[in-house]
Amino acid sequence: MQRPVGLYMMAVALGVTALASGCLDDPDPYLAPQADAAPDAGADAASQPDGGSDMDAARSDALPPECQPGLTNVCEVPDAVGLCADGRVTCGATGVWGACTPLNTAQDELCDGLDNDCDGATDESLSQACVTPCGEGTQLCGAGAWGDCTPAEAPGDEICDGADNDCDGEVDEGVDLLGDAAHCGACDVACPEDEGTFGLCDNGACVPGVCRPGFVDCDGDGRCEQLGACSDPCGGGDEDQDGMVDEDFAPVECGEGLCGAVSRCEDGVFTACQPGPPAFDDAVCDGADADCDGRVDEDYQPQACGVGACLALATLSACVDGVVQACVPGAPEVDVECDGRDQDCDGMVDEGFVPQLDAACGLGACRSQAVCALGQVTCEPNMPAADDVTCDGVDDDCDGQVDEGYVGQSCGVGRCASEAMASTCVEGLVIECVPAAPLAHDATCDGVDDDCDGVADEDFVAEECGRGACRRRSVCVDGMALACEASEPAREICNGVDDDCDGRVDEVVADPLGWVVAAIPDASRPGSPSLAVSEAGQVAMVWLQDAPDTLALHFAPLALDGTLAAEPQVLPSLERKRPTGADLVWYPGAGFLTAGNYVDDLGGDNRVATVRVSDDGAAEIRELGPGVASRDALVAAGQRVLLATRDRDVRSRVWAYGLGPAGQVVDGPVRANEPSGPVTSYRLVATGDEAALVWRDEAAEQISLVAVSDQLGLTPLRESWTGSEWTAFGITARRNGYLMAASNGTAMYTRRYDAQGAPVSQPVELPFSRSSTVTALVPGAGAYHLIGRDGGLYWRPLDSNGDMAREHPLVLTLNNQVVPAWVDFIWSGYDFVWAWAPVDGRQLYVGRANLFCGGVVDPADCSGRPDGTACDDGDERTLDDTCQSGGCAPGPAN
Repeated sequence: MQRPVGLYMMAVALGVTALASGCLDDPDPYLAPQADAAPDAGADAASQPDGGSDMDAARSDALPPECQPGLTNVCEVPDAVGLCADGRVTCGATGVWGACTPLNTAQDELCDGLDNDCDGATDESLSQACVTPCGEGTQLCGAGAWGDCTPAEAPGDEICDGADNDCDGEVDEGVDLLGDAAHCGACDVACPEDEGTFGLCDNGACVPGVCRPGFVDCDGDGRCEQLGACSDPCGGGDEDQDGMVDEDFAPVECGEGLCGAVSRCEDGVFTACQPGPPAFDDAVCDGADADCDGRVDEDYQPQACGVGACLALATLSACVDGVVQACVPGAPEVDVECDGRDQDCDGMVDEGFVPQLDAACGLGACRSQAVCALGQVTCEPNMPAADDVTCDGVDDDCDGQVDEGYVGQSCGVGRCASEAMASTCVEGLVIECVPAAPLAHDATCDGVDDDCDGVADEDFVAEECGRGACRRRSVCVDGMALACEASEPAREICNGVDDDCDGRVDEVVADPLGWVVAAIPDASRPGSPSLAVSEAGQVAMVWLQDAPDTLALHFAPLALDGTLAAEPQVLPSLERKRPTGADLVWYPGAGFLTAGNYVDDLGGDNRVATVRVSDDGAAEIRELGPGVASRDALVAAGQRVLLATRDRDVRSRVWAYGLGPAGQVVDGPVRANEPSGPVTSYRLVATGDEAALVWRDEAAEQISLVAVSDQLGLTPLRESWTGSEWTAFGITARRNGYLMAASNGTAMYTRRYDAQGAPVSQPVELPFSRSSTVTALVPGAGAYHLIGRDGGLYWRPLDSNGDMAREHPLVLTLNNQVVPAWVDFIWSGYDFVWAWAPVDGRQLYVGRANLFCGGVVDPADCSGRPDGTACDDGDERTLDDTCQSGGCAPGPAN
C-alpha cells in the first residue's frame, strides 16, 4: 500500500528527534528512518516503488522501539487502510506507548497513486474530460497519472486536406509535399503532365517532367514526342563535301542522375535520347542520383549505434558527399542506480545496483533484502510458515519469537511415560525426553503399567476358588480387581470333567451316558448326513431330505441324548437347481459352513455352492461355479476352510479352493492332479495348518495324495497306493500326521504318514472279511477309530500305528437291522457321534457313544496300552500325552 511523501518526511523528522534525544545510537529497523537515510526530493524519492517503501519498513509488523517519555514514532491505525492508516504514537511519561492517533481523514480520491478516500483501493474510477484534435475526449487515471486523451469518436484515415483526420496531432503526415507530383508544395497541387510526359515535383516545385515509355524529347526542349516523330539530323552522307560524314550532328541529352542519356548518330543511323528508369529511392550514400530527381542521396537514413544510454547519446551516422560518416555511440558510465536505464551500455539494466545494508524487510525466516526490479527498489518479505514448531533456532512464522510453537515430546510407556521429563527446546537444540524408571513388577490391579512393558497389571496374582468345572479365578478388569466366585455345580455326566464340583471325575451317576441311538422325526426319505463340531463342542448335522415336492438340505444342532437340539432348518437352494448332498464344517469364529452339489433336472450344469449358518441362525447361500462337490470335501485348516471339487463333465480333474468366513472364494482354484482318467472318489482331511487331498484315479488305478496348505500351496505326498483292487479307502489326520485305510476286496490295510506325507510305517493288515469296506476313519479317545460296513456297521478302535487295539470289533445295532446307505462319524471331544440312513430311505438315525464311565472301552485302556505310550502325539513342544479315563489328555509343556 502506498504512503504519502509527506508522512514519509514526517517519519524522517521523528527519527531526527529520536536521534537527538539519544535513543537511536544504532540504526534500528523497527524505528522510523534516520535523517541521513532519508531520500532526496529528486530521483531517489522517485525510485521508491510506491513513494514510501522505507516508511513501510519503519511501520512493519515488528515490535516498536524502546519507549522513552516524549519519543514519537509512526504507527499504523488499527482496522484502517490507505492514508487513514498513517498515524503517530507518543511515549507517555510512564514509559508506555500511547494509542495510535490518525494523521489523516478520508478525502475525495485524487489521481496521485494514493488511497485518499481510505477504502482500500487506489485511484479507482477517476476520469476527466479533455480535448483532442478530433474534439472532446476522456482521460482515465492509472498508477497515479492521467492517461492519454481518448476522443469520443473514432479517428479516420489521414488524407491530404490540411486537417488532422486520424487525430494524432499531426496534419497531412505521410504526404510528401516536396516530391509528390499530386501534391507538389501544397495539397491537391498537381504538376502538369500530358500524354507523353510524367508530372515531376522537385523540392515543392513542378519541373519539366520525364518522358513516359514510348516517348522521347527529340530536341531537349522538355517536350516529349512519340518515337519516330523526331527529325533525323543524321543523314549518313557528306552533304558539305568536306570529307566527313554527319560531323555537324548535335547530340541531345535527357534525364537526370543515373537516368541520364544522350541521342546518337552512328553510321548514319539516328538513335533518339531515351532516359533510363529511376530507382525507387535514393537511400544509398554513394554520391549518385539513383531516383533521377536531381538530388543526390536525399533518402539516406542516418543509423544509430550502441545500447542503453550509449544509444540514446550516440551521434548518428551521416552521408557527406557520397561517403557515410560512421555513427559514434555515447560514452558508457557505471550502472549502479536503480532507474531502469543501461548506463554502462552492456545490454543489462541496473545490474550493478547494490541495496543499502539496512534495506531489508520482514522478520526471522521471512527477512528479505531489497531488490531492483523495473527501475524501482522493492522489498518483499518471504512467506511465513504456518507455525514455529520445529526446534531449529529460526523464527519460522516470522512473529518475532523463535521456536515458540515447539511441543515437548514424552517418552516411555505406562508409568514411565506419565512421569517422564518431556523434551524441551533450548536455543534451537532439543533436550531429549528422559523417561521415569520402571518398577520391578506390575502386580497391583490399578490400570497402570508400572513396569513399563506396554501391558497393565499383567503380574496380578489371581485367587482361585471352587473345584472341577466350578473352579474360577479372580480377575483384574480395567484396573479393578473382581473377587473370585465359583460357578454353580451341574449334574455329573460322563465327559471326563468334574461337573458337580465334588472333587471326583465321572463318578458313578444315576443315569450314565453310554449308548444313545435316536431317530430324527419326520425325516421322510432322508440321506447323505454330514456332521461337524464347533469349538465349544456343539455338534450339528446337515442332511438331504426328499419332501413330496422338493429336495432340500436340512440343518440342526444335536443334543447329548442324540435328539435334535432345535427344529430342523431348511437351507436355501440355488434357483431352479436341487441339492444332491453337502459336507459340513465349523469355520473358526464364523459359524457352520456347508459346501454341496446342486444339479438342474432339465440338463443344466452341476454347480457348487456354500451355505453359512451364523450363530443367530441366519443362512446365506453363495454360488461358487461349475463342478461337483461331495461329502468329505470340506475341512478347516489353520485359519482357513478348504474345499475340494471335481470337474462337472468327465470328473477327471480335482481342484482345491480357499474359502472365506462367508463361504466366498478367496484363493484358487488350483488344480491338484494331472488326470489320466475319471476320479471316482476323493476326500479332504486336515492336520494343523495343512490338509491332505486324496483321490482314486480309475485310469491309473491308484490312490493319490497331495498335501494342501491353508494358502493353497500343493505338495505331492511321497507315496500312493496302486492297483485296481483298491476299491475303497478312508483317511484321517492328527497334528502329527495321517492314517489311511484301504480295502482291496481281500483284506483291509492301514498305513501311517507324517505331516509331510512321508510313510512312517509299513502297511498293517486288519483281519476283516473280504467284503468289508471303509466307511469312516477318525481320531478320538485312544488313537484312531474305524467304522466299517459289511451288511451292517462295525466299530474298530485302532492304535497310533493303525493296528487293532481290540481283538473283536463292536457291531453297531441298527433299528430293524437295516443296511446303512449313508454314514458319517466324528469325535466331538468327549464322545463319538455318528449318523446313518438305511438303504430303504425310511428313517434317519443319530448315535452317540462315550468310551468313558463304563462305556464301550475300559476307562483305563488307551488303545490297548495302559502305560499310555499310545498317547504320544509326536509334538516335541510337549511331553507325552497321558491316558485318562480311556482317552489321551494333553501332556505338559516340555
